[in-house]
Amino acid sequence: METKVFTFLGRAGCGKGTQAKLLSDKLGLVYIGSGELLRERVKQGDFTGKKTDATMGQGNLVPTSLIFMLWINRLEEIKKDEGNNSKGIIFDGSPRKMVEAQMLEEALKWYEWDKSFKVVLIDLSREESFNRLT
Repeated sequence: METKVFTFLGRAGCGKGTQAKLLSDKLGLVYIGSGELLRERVKQGDFTGKKTDATMGQGNLVPTSLIFMLWINRLEEIKKDEGNNSKGIIFDGSPRKMVEAQMLEEALKWYEWDKSFKVVLIDLSREESFNRLT
């Protein structure tokens, strides 16, 4: 069975996380939220965890290499389980930078999941995003 891969993109407050989780639950897809992965990494309490916490606390983006490492670790777990329970994958809010998009594409090719990759853009105006978040 072909592993389906989706990524949900959009401005803050557009509901991408909500929609991604709903679809994940409905279709039995593995949910990968970069924010969730980073928060798990922070819990390790080492240098990278502490620096990640401080960086996110300032509202800044962490290095792409860190995101990629977290994705690869998670994708490897999913590949290991492929054929058992996994029907597909949903990325929530990733990629955020062009280089992340290129790295994600490369990773999906490596794991042989690039043929069924779909991007879902939830379009929301800047004004509406601001209104929802304030």
